[in-house]
Amino acid sequence: MFAPAPERKILRRMNYISDQQGILRRYLREEGGWNNHLDHCSDFILRILKSNATEQLVVLGSGWLLDFPVEKILPLVKKVSLVDVHFPPRLLKRPKTLKK
Repeated sequence: MFAPAPERKILRRMNYISDQQGILRRYLREEGGWNNHLDHCSDFILRILKSNATEQLVVLGSGWLLDFPVEKILPLVKKVSLVDVHFPPRLLKRPKTLKK
């Protein structure tokens, strides 16, 4: 379920959408340089979740989910809520394919 977000006009004026797109462009351009960072982030998140009993998880500023291993986290929690001001269009299709 998606709650109403600020109008795109406001987000554009804040450069939010272009910044968000810039993150993905930079990731695609410099993918090898990001892998180590993303692996460390994912490992840290998984380690914390495995050592702490958590039923629900809320991710604020979920963005592109580059550093959040949602597929690996779903078996560890009952519910994951992704929160962001603007979800990338490609990402909107992705949760429908996930069970939780």
